[in-house]
Amino acid sequence: DSGRPIAGLAQLSTKSLNIKKTRVKNASPRIQAQILQLPNSKLLFLNSYLPTDNGDNNIDQLNEVLREIESITDDNEFDDILWGADMNWHRGRNTQHSITVDRFIKKLGLMSMWEKFSCDFTHIHTDNKSVSTIDHWMCNERLSNHIIECMPIHSGDNLSRHSPIMLNLRVNDIPKSTPTNTAPPRRPAWYKAGQREIDQFTQSLHNRILDIPRPDCLDCNNVHCPNVENHSNDRDNYVLDLLSNAIKVSHLTIPMTCL
Repeated sequence: DSGRPIAGLAQLSTKSLNIKKTRVKNASPRIQAQILQLPNSKLLFLNSYLPTDNGDNNIDQLNEVLREIESITDDNEFDDILWGADMNWHRGRNTQHSITVDRFIKKLGLMSMWEKFSCDFTHIHTDNKSVSTIDHWMCNERLSNHIIECMPIHSGDNLSRHSPIMLNLRVNDIPKSTPTNTAPPRRPAWYKAGQREIDQFTQSLHNRILDIPRPDCLDCNNVHCPNVENHSNDRDNYVLDLLSNAIKVSHLTIPMTCL
């Protein structure tokens, strides 16, 4: 593509770079993705701009972007992931945004390169004093072994409050991925579910819950009850029955991830 990048995103490469690039289409203007055919690896290269961390105010928008990224990882074949992003995520913040991003990264099995390389900050705030680290390079552990350099670049002539972040990857050192015969487990793809599937899930789960006997221990309000252990076991079994039925119904009513 040429011209102004959509949503401020762009993935550029020199024409002399002899690497096959396949664009991965997606529904979000906050995400760009390509499959790069490296000598020994099919690399999923992601670029994204996540919503700002406004506590709980942007969670729905954040989850929408994260679901689209998860859809990309579910629906494409690749060996390694490299994800560069203005994530608006500063590790250690006690906000719903930060907690959500942190859980999502762990779910994908990724790590921030700031765990391996030193980074003082990537963003300076409007007071020109406060700084934070909200821009990241993320990758899987296998790929991290072949990244030899990663750092923010602080330049006096940079008019942005964000510092560029660079990464040096030795692509020729990446070994071939060892194929396995184990297919990834399929799971409910909630990001693919329409209102009809969600309504079916809700109604089916409601009907199943009505068939689960409600234990008497839920009505016990005796703080000195002599049957504490039995009540605890009954309560735990009841919770397990609820969760088990929720999982079963989701597999019957919600679209599944691709094989």
